[in-house]
Amino acid sequence: MNELVGFVNENNVRQKVLSLLSSKGKMEEKRISKTLRVVSSTIAKTLQELEDITFYSLYFYHIYFFVLLTLFITFDTWSCP
Repeated sequence: MNELVGFVNENNVRQKVLSLLSSKGKMEEKRISKTLRVVSSTIAKTLQELEDITFYSLYFYHIYFFVLLTLFITFDTWSCP
C-alpha cells in the first residue's frame, strides 16, 4: 500500500513540475521547490527522473529511426535491377 501511495505522490509531483515548467519556462530547482511547496530533494529526484526519461526516449527514437532507415535502404536496393 505504501508503494502505491508513493507512486501516486511522485506522479502528482512530476505532473506539477511539468505543468510549472511548461508555463514558466526554465527554472532552478530551489525556485521550483518554493513555488510548489515541495521538499527540494523530491524535486531533485523528479527532475533527474524526467531527465533520464527524456534521454532514453531520444535514444530509443534514434535506434528506431536507424532501423527504419536501414530497412528502407535494404528494400530500396532490392527493387533496383
